[in-house]
This record gives sequence, C-alpha cells and structure tokens, in this order.
Amino acid sequence: MKRATPPTRKSDRESPTAGQTTLCVKSAVESEPVVCQGALELMPPRVVPFTIPVTLLLASCAFATSDAGLGEGHSDARVRADADPSLPVADAAQAASPDAGLDAAVTTVDATPPSADAVPAVTVLVISEIVDADLTGGLPKFVELTNLGTGTLDLSEFSIGVFSNGSFTINSGASTTLDGTLAPEASYVVSFETGDAAGSSSFRTVYGFDADHLGFNAVINGNDTIVLFLGAATGNGSDATIVDIYGLIGTDGTGEAWEYLDGFATRRAAADTPSPVFTAGDWVFSGVSALDGADAPGIAAATSPGTH
Repeated sequence: MKRATPPTRKSDRESPTAGQTTLCVKSAVESEPVVCQGALELMPPRVVPFTIPVTLLLASCAFATSDAGLGEGHSDARVRADADPSLPVADAAQAASPDAGLDAAVTTVDATPPSADAVPAVTVLVISEIVDADLTGGLPKFVELTNLGTGTLDLSEFSIGVFSNGSFTINSGASTTLDGTLAPEASYVVSFETGDAAGSSSFRTVYGFDADHLGFNAVINGNDTIVLFLGAATGNGSDATIVDIYGLIGTDGTGEAWEYLDGFATRRAAADTPSPVFTAGDWVFSGVSALDGADAPGIAAATSPGTH
C-alpha cells in the first residue's frame, strides 16, 4: 500500500540558496512560534568612501567645548569656523580677538610669597608732650607730636586747634595746618611763641635747636584744651576729624588734674593709641607751677621735646 506523502511544513522547506536568507519574526508573546516569511535575496555590501574635512571636525569639537574653557572671543571663532571651514579654529580665534590665543595658551601664576614690605603702613600720630614754662613771657610753650606708626606721615593733612579757657570754639576761629613730613618713631615740635623765628626764640635758647613749626602765637596758658585734627577745622571743629586730644572741650582746665600752668604733661609710653576722647590716665602731670623759677637748663632737664 502506497503511503501518502505528508504535506510539506514550513520548517521542512529547503534552506535558502547562496545570496538568499530567511526572514524570521519572533512574536512578542513567548508561547507563539517564530514565523519565517520566506527567502530574501541579500545584496552584497558596498563600501562608499566618505571623507570628513579636518576643519569641519575641529569646528564640531569647538561647539562641544564650554565657553568657560575657551576664553573670551572664542564664541566668535566658532561662528567664523562654521561659516568658513577652510579657516582653522585657532586662526578664527585670533581674528576674533588678537589676545584670545595668548589668554588661552598662557596662564601666569605668581607663587612668590608676600614680603614683609607688602604690609600696609599704620598711621598713629599722637600728642606726646605739652609744656608751659616760666621764662619771660611764660615761655617756652610747645606741643610735641609723635608718629608711633610704621609709615611716614604727610603732616599737611593735620592741624592743631586750641580751645581756650573752656571755650567751645577754636581760638582765632580756625586750626593751624602743619607742614612737612614725619618719619616713624620721630617727633615734631610746634612752638607757641609770638614773633619767634628760626635761630631766634626762647625755645632755641632752652633746647639748643629750633622747633619744627614756628608761627603760633602764645595762646596756651596751662588751662587750655589742645586738639589734633585730621584736616583743617573751623568754629567748633565739627568740620574736621579729631585724631587726639589733651583736655576737655568746653572745660576750663583750672583746678583740673590735667592743668599744666607753669608746668608740663608727658604721655605714658603704654598710651600708644590716639583717641578723640581724653583719658587722664594716659598722662603724667607735673602739677601746677612745677617750672616756676626754673632757668633754661632746669627747664631743659625737666622736659624733653623731640625725643618721644
């Protein structure tokens, strides 16, 4: 008995010939079988030559680089390179900003540690001594200033005002501006002597040298307040800044601890900071009439202008 030839199943089909392939599609459902659609003829692979210009590649890279890394002027360079691929990016950057290439290529680092000379100078100008002696005319009279800072001072920025007999107004209506310069740890003497001049004064007779500033009249009498100003002051002095002060504005010094009539006052070494507020504890007072009857050598021995 002749057996019937069973029908051919898809899985029993002949294998594809050379140059053909079978397209099989797997269902998304795991239980379903793979379905093959039949033989497809494959074309042999073709190699198509393709050349990427170097300038275009560089321009593309430039777009991928952050502006912070490129420096100022390079955004224009990217635009130039994109518009004209024949122009290298480096040249475009140079064209956009002549200094851009240098900025990107050179970074200067100063690794030198700061020297001691770089420390800012400190300005400390104080009233350091006051004398009201008892030679003819109640002379010599002077105020000494000392630079306790680390920098040379331009004294034309400062002035001295005297508030006489408890007044709230500067004597003669205005302070007197100083002159010259003052080195660190040096002193500057302002003489209060009417008609004095270089080489001829009671101050020179006593101390053997001239005061640094001449021309003040004899306007301090032991009970007056003396103020060092920054800037020129008029009236009550509110138009300038008080740097340092001896005595109390509006207070007559007669009978006060700080009175220096026919005497003197010397600033303590520890009181090395100027203040717009008077502190009696910053000073050593000779007491009233300490220089009464003293001759020139006696006055010179008790006081010491230009040395504080």
